[in-house]
Amino acid sequence: DQADSGVRATLVGRDRNGATLFLADLQEGEKTWSPEDGAPNIVEIQVNWSLYAMGSDTTSSIVRGVSASFVPAHELVIEPDQVTALPDDLLRGDTTLVTLTVKNANPRDASPVTPLVVSIVDSNGTVAAQKTVDVPKLVDSEYSEFTVKLPTNAATASSAVVVALDPQRSISQFYTFNDVRIRPLTIREDATPPAITAYAEDQNVTAGGYVVREPMITVFLHDNSKLPVNDPTRLVVFVNGQRIRDGVVDEFEFLPTDSCRARYADTTLRAAMIFRYPLDEGQNNLIVRATDATGNPAELESELWVTNTTEITAVVPSPNPTSSSTTFRISLKTSEPVSPATVAIYDVEGRTIRRLAAELQLGQATVFWDGRGETGESLPNGIYAYRLEVENLTSSSVAGTSGTLMILR
Repeated sequence: DQADSGVRATLVGRDRNGATLFLADLQEGEKTWSPEDGAPNIVEIQVNWSLYAMGSDTTSSIVRGVSASFVPAHELVIEPDQVTALPDDLLRGDTTLVTLTVKNANPRDASPVTPLVVSIVDSNGTVAAQKTVDVPKLVDSEYSEFTVKLPTNAATASSAVVVALDPQRSISQFYTFNDVRIRPLTIREDATPPAITAYAEDQNVTAGGYVVREPMITVFLHDNSKLPVNDPTRLVVFVNGQRIRDGVVDEFEFLPTDSCRARYADTTLRAAMIFRYPLDEGQNNLIVRATDATGNPAELESELWVTNTTEITAVVPSPNPTSSSTTFRISLKTSEPVSPATVAIYDVEGRTIRRLAAELQLGQATVFWDGRGETGESLPNGIYAYRLEVENLTSSSVAGTSGTLMILR
């Protein structure tokens, strides 16, 4: 027995600033409301219904409450002509740069912070690389541009860049067909062998040369592919038939790709091996066998020579003739890493007009002369003699050579 029953409804809204406003008291049969009814900045509305029935034999009402919220749908768009992946034809291991633009296409409302997922997906649907960024709040018709770097280490030959806006559907949108964009990628495998270089101390001995008796030897593996080389077995080194590894030689160190990047400026380095080794007098054989991350092989054979004597193999003053200064370019074989030396300059009468002291490194070295006398005086045009003497501290011997140069102003 119900004496009275009905529906009571109230309408509240939230404006752009987050404030809650009372909008209307909706009586039964009058449940209409429009944003033009005095509240144009409302972005969310909520209707609260109360269903009630009053019994004739009681003063208490039986109430059932229902609340419903109506949130305007958003509309974010990934602009189709603004999505690029460059380069789109690249070696596996290279990085592709994805650029795109997201627009709030809703002319009335701001969009919320929205996740944007950028992936490289292979032909089997496997995700090879992925990064997630947040699209910030955008007011109506506002754009936001993004640049995302993706590695291709795990990608296959036929892959694609997939850009997905809110893939978990965390926000309500009018349309979702424009939330995904796809750009094809062509991934090529590296077929170029790596390059090997070798140094004894700071001297490049890739093609061989004279070295000190117990040098610090460094072997570098270079590659055009950016795929890392982290496995020590990809860089195998032998000296005089002995394989170089940790525990066999002193001061051994293997550097994988990340360590090479941290220590050296050369961006082509993928691995390095460093060790100290006591060489024999005479010829020593350095053999290096290497493979890059793709499996391309390379090999280096180099002859390292050790001598107990000091030998000056070449001295070239350059320029000669000179109008001012000159540099003596010297090739030196010795058992010392650094040898004390002097360059004496004589005039045609045999008088010493300048004496230059130097420390010469094994291999290639230079001594600079400013073309002046001992007191800084300018010298007249003419022919001058020089004598280079290099000491060997181990054998207490001296190596020397002489030559001439001309000053012509």
